Amino acid sequence: MITTLTNAGALAHLPEKTWKMCQSLQTQLTLSPFEFSSLADSPCDAAVYAMCWHIELEEQTAAECRVLHVSGSGGELIHTLIIPEMPDRLPLFTAFLCKENGGGCMAHVDLATPGMAPSLRDEVSEMSTALAIRHASFLPRTMVAPSWAPDSAGGVLVHQDRGHVCSERLCQVYEDYLNVWLDCFAMLPQQPSCQSNGLMELSKFKQTFEKRAPSQAAVYRLLGKAAASRILDEFICR
Repeated sequence: MITTLTNAGALAHLPEKTWKMCQSLQTQLTLSPFEFSSLADSPCDAAVYAMCWHIELEEQTAAECRVLHVSGSGGELIHTLIIPEMPDRLPLFTAFLCKENGGGCMAHVDLATPGMAPSLRDEVSEMSTALAIRHASFLPRTMVAPSWAPDSAGGVLVHQDRGHVCSERLCQVYEDYLNVWLDCFAMLPQQPSCQSNGLMELSKFKQTFEKRAPSQAAVYRLLGKAAASRILDEFICR
C-alpha cells in the first residue's frame, strides 16, 4: 500500500488515488518504491515522493506506472506516466500538474498514441477529445502546444502565470483521463500481442519526451539542478 504523504497539498492525494484506481483493474500490481529522501542540494524544504508499479495481465507486464510528487515552499507538482508494453493496443497516459505558491499553474494531461492501431487510436481520440471539450470552459486558455502533439489523442493543456488556480478542476481532469486509460486496458484481449512498429514508435516518443519532459523546469525550480537531474534520469525518464 502507498505510504501516506507527509506534505499535504492540493495534489498530495493523487498518488494514492492513482494506485486505488489501478486496483480496479483486478489484475496483478507489483510495487517498486523509489527513495529520494536525501537530496543535499535542495534549495528549500521540498519533499519528494516516488512510486512505481507494474500492471500485469496473464502473468506478463502490460504497463508500468510511475508517480512523482514534489512539495515544498516554492510549490507542488505531480507527474504520472503509465507506459504500455503493448503500444499498438494501449495509449500512454501522461499527466503533469504544477501549482506554484506565487499563483501560477501548469498542467498537461493527455493520452498519447504512438504506434497504436488506427482504429483503436480513433476510439481513444474520440474519448479524450470529448473530455478536453468538457473541461475547456472551466480552465484558462493557452496557446502553447506540447512538443509531441502529433501523438496526442486530445489532451488538456494549461499554463497560467498568476490568478486563481483551479486545483480541483485539474485533479478532476487527471482522474477523468486516467479512467479512459483504465477503460482501454479493460478492453484488451486476453492474450494481447504487440507489433514491432508499435514498439518503435513508442521508443521515438520516449526519446522526445526525455528531451522535453514537461516537469523538468518545475522540478529544477523546486529542488535545484543536481537533485532534479537525478530524479529525471533515475525515475521519470529512465
